Amino acid sequence: MFGMTVGGDSASSNGTLPWYIVMLVAVAAAIWDLRTGRIPNLLTIPMFLAGLLWSTWNGGGSGLLVGVGSALLLSLPCFLLFVYAGGGAGDVKLLGALGAWLSFHDAVSVLLCVALAGVLCGIITALRRRRSAILFSNLARMGRGVTLAFATKRVRDAQILFPEEKQMQPMAYGVSICLGVWVAAGGRWLWQW
Repeated sequence: MFGMTVGGDSASSNGTLPWYIVMLVAVAAAIWDLRTGRIPNLLTIPMFLAGLLWSTWNGGGSGLLVGVGSALLLSLPCFLLFVYAGGGAGDVKLLGALGAWLSFHDAVSVLLCVALAGVLCGIITALRRRRSAILFSNLARMGRGVTLAFATKRVRDAQILFPEEKQMQPMAYGVSICLGVWVAAGGRWLWQW
């Protein structure tokens, strides 16, 4: 099971080594985030650079492009949330670093799993802190903001409708990233997503 090639294409992911590294770093980031509330550059920047080197070594110029594209794909949603709704830049950098190791196909799986894990962890955190009304109000407001941004094609309009940072639900998103990575890896290995 773990000996099979799991990369979506050989240009950026050769064998299971990238997945093992991504899973290990995701665990380290989750533990760090839980303990300190931060994901440090000491973890994310070397991971990103090593991932690009790995992708280039395995696929040349096209491998590098896949690594960069996967990093952008994973980090863009968190970057937009960071810019418009607050949050931590460590999550953005971690997702970019993880993406640099993965094929584009694998990055899509990780993105979907991380998003679902984030929603579930957010709901659980809100319920545990008895803040579910604030959570659902914020989600509705953010949904209207995103809809407005797409309808008017002006992203600045959406920012006005986002909740203030003090109304946002703080949580260690590194845990959601870790859970999403592990689910995606399991899906890749067990069901060959």
